[in-house]
Amino acid sequence: MKWQIVIWSLVALALVVVVIFLGVYEQETAGLTLEKRKEMWRNARPEITSLRSGDLIFRHGRGVISNTLLKMSQKESKYSHAGVVFIEQGKAYVYHCIGGEDNPNSTMRRDRISQFCDPEIAHSFGIYRLPLGDSLNQAFLLEVQRSYDRGLLFDTAFDLSTDEEQYCTEFIYKTLKSLEGIDLPISSSAFSGREYVTCDNLYLIPKTQLIHQHNY
Repeated sequence: MKWQIVIWSLVALALVVVVIFLGVYEQETAGLTLEKRKEMWRNARPEITSLRSGDLIFRHGRGVISNTLLKMSQKESKYSHAGVVFIEQGKAYVYHCIGGEDNPNSTMRRDRISQFCDPEIAHSFGIYRLPLGDSLNQAFLLEVQRSYDRGLLFDTAFDLSTDEEQYCTEFIYKTLKSLEGIDLPISSSAFSGREYVTCDNLYLIPKTQLIHQHNY
């Protein structure tokens, strides 16, 4: 167990150093042609009728930062980024907190699901449904929309103790925890004396249902 603790501490330290000093999500690309990307998405995309607003969506992104974040998950090293699905006028969108060159103002984004899951920037993605009743799910969606409307900023320091800026999983975690009447065992993780929320803290919440997943 001691060697595992040492490894996790080194990973956590590396994450903090890289994120604080770079302040960005380094994003590598696959170098695919546009036609190849469209073909891969056609084979990967979920049926719109299988989704509902409030579903959580995760991806394993390409690049050094994404792979470092992947290793932060203590139970399953599967995903590095998270967002919330909204179905609007028959189309699926993802609301998510992200920084980096593609989002220089660092405000919360609303992207088409095809953009969020683009094989050019993602190795894989998965969609999960939390065990929320209709009223709690609507309250969750309302809070997500409010955060988007006020332009919530991305937290480059990955500091769970502050609320003014939030990273992707922190945003989902804190939004869920703020809902009146919620009764989910929502947990966080600790690394090298710091508290974090990782992707597996969310999709491994008991009774959460896998809706769709795809590996490119």
